Amino acid sequence: MEHNESPGILGLFFARVYPSALPAAPNGKQQAALVLTNNRNPKEGIVMNQTIRQKQAVLQVLRERVSMSTSEMFQMIGREEPARPPRFNVIPLGGNKFDVIEHDTGLSRGARNGHDTACGYAKQLEQNADFFDEVRVTTRRFGRTLLRWTIGCAVALAVFAYYGAQQ
Repeated sequence: MEHNESPGILGLFFARVYPSALPAAPNGKQQAALVLTNNRNPKEGIVMNQTIRQKQAVLQVLRERVSMSTSEMFQMIGREEPARPPRFNVIPLGGNKFDVIEHDTGLSRGARNGHDTACGYAKQLEQNADFFDEVRVTTRRFGRTLLRWTIGCAVALAVFAYYGAQQ
């Protein structure tokens, strides 16, 4: 069965378009439907219409906002945040081989021989993700500060030019 992957990924399920998921339309043409499929068995799935996809997208944005506001709240009160669930999971493949999978997307980040090396790789990926999140926040803060200073200097120059032109 032929299918096309869509950009939306929801938890452990991938959204895929299967042309034969719905019965033929009254005009005789085959309809295509978006189906949530399990990563390990792509043929199993449930049909998901457009309103459900939109609702899932809105819920994902709301989850991200809640996470950000919770972090900010803990920073304001000066307490440490509770432990977050791991971003990467180590899953046995058999024969002393382990796969490191990203929890949010379900994508494999690489297979390693031995549990210790796989866990070490998952920890390294966690540290890299944390570092890049911190860099992103710092860059945004620096950009905002630079923009404010630029606007302030432009306003001051405009005021000086206005008063200099009147004399």
